[in-house]
Amino acid sequence: MNENQPSLLDALIELNREVQRLVAESYRLQVDIGESAIGLLKLLSEQDLLHLTQSQIAPQLSISESTLCTLIEKLRHEGFLVRERMLTDRRKTKIGLTEMGLKVVNDIQKVEIKLDGLLKLQLTDKLEYEEHRNTIQELLRAIRLCPSQIDASRRAA
Repeated sequence: MNENQPSLLDALIELNREVQRLVAESYRLQVDIGESAIGLLKLLSEQDLLHLTQSQIAPQLSISESTLCTLIEKLRHEGFLVRERMLTDRRKTKIGLTEMGLKVVNDIQKVEIKLDGLLKLQLTDKLEYEEHRNTIQELLRAIRLCPSQIDASRRAA
């Protein structure tokens, strides 16, 4: 590795910062809610969460269960989602989007389409765009394997 070039990890960290900044600024212009809230609303729109618990949702958003609970209450209070106790098991709650929540998800999707289009314009051709997207998917798969490998090496030590 060249001394003047950042490591892959440094480059990924910088990429993460820049993507978060770009996305946060773009979302704020359109919907004015935070990244975790956006993640939850998108997750609710993409999946049937009738059978998912908050303890199953929290890791998908990379937040704690208590943070998720606070977020759900905030979004419920703002009118983006509803929370209902399940009739079959009163300990569980069903979380769903309201019409206003669905509108925000639609606005978020418009922002993402616009950002994706801007990124495509910065790349020279469609093949380059696809290659970069595939490389990023491979990196994500590798990164997701790291925690289990770290745990395995701890147990072996």
